[in-house]
Formats: sequence, structure tokens, C-alpha cells
Amino acid sequence: YRLDEFQNSAQLYEDILKHGDYDENDVDEAEIRTNYVAALAQAGEAKAVVSKAVDECPKDGINYELEFNRACALINSNDYAGSFRALEDSERLARATMAEDEESPEDIEKEVAIIRVQLGVVEQMLGRAAAAKELYTAALKTGTKKQTAVAVASSNLIVLRKDHDM
Repeated sequence: YRLDEFQNSAQLYEDILKHGDYDENDVDEAEIRTNYVAALAQAGEAKAVVSKAVDECPKDGINYELEFNRACALINSNDYAGSFRALEDSERLARATMAEDEESPEDIEKEVAIIRVQLGVVEQMLGRAAAAKELYTAALKTGTKKQTAVAVASSNLIVLRKDHDM
């Protein structure tokens, strides 16, 4: 995956899931499935990602990372309504999981910032610039260290400001 060989990575994760090798190594199936879905999404297999994430994953195995990856695949498929719902579910699951782990409210906000940025992307794609700006600004104010979130929010805010100023 880190070598950007996403198709090969997805195939390896699929093999691991088929053969149950993760049980012997004390690795959670949800973690393997989350990585599998991320590799499929990066490989451009958006429709496959959605079906794999939803159809093959037991309901108790769905975590916020998996739901986030599913949402990104839906964005790639231009299913903005479905993506918005998946991102809302991802944020809800993230907040619940982190609250159970007794994370501080500040840490929770930093962690969900990337989800909020993706919600902003969806809002922007739907033509709701004001809502997108609000989500981007709020995500940046959390002080998140997630470089992707900062980069996407910052660049999209610049684009929205340019569009507004024209």
C-alpha cells in the first residue's frame, strides 16, 4: 500500500480475508477490511469498495475508518447523498468510539476533522459553498495535524473565496 501498488495491496488483503490469516496474528478483521477498502478505493475500484464494505462486513465489524473509506468511494462514484450519509455515520462512530476510550474533547475534534473536511467536499460538490466554508474553517480551527485535512480544507477555502470574490 505504501508503495502505491494499490491493486496488489487490495489483492493481498482480499487473500488474507478469504483465508482468515489475521486470526492467527491477533489482528482484528475490521482493521484488515478497512485497509482492504482503502486499497480498493485508491486503486479506483469505487463501486467494488461500496459493495465490499457494505455487503461483506458484519454489522459489528463496521468502524469509523471503514465507513470513512466507503464514503470516499461514494464520492468517487459521484454519489454525494450516499457519501454524506456515510460520512455522518463515520463521524458518529468516531465520536462514540473515542468517547468510550475516554479521549479528550479536543482530541476527538482533531480526529474527526478529516471527516468534517470530506463533508465539506461533498457540500462543495453539491453547490453549498457556505456550508462547505463553515466545515473547512471549523476543521482547521481544531489544530489537526492530519496534513491531508489541512491541505484539502485550505486549498478548497482558497477556491471558494476566489469564486465568491469574482
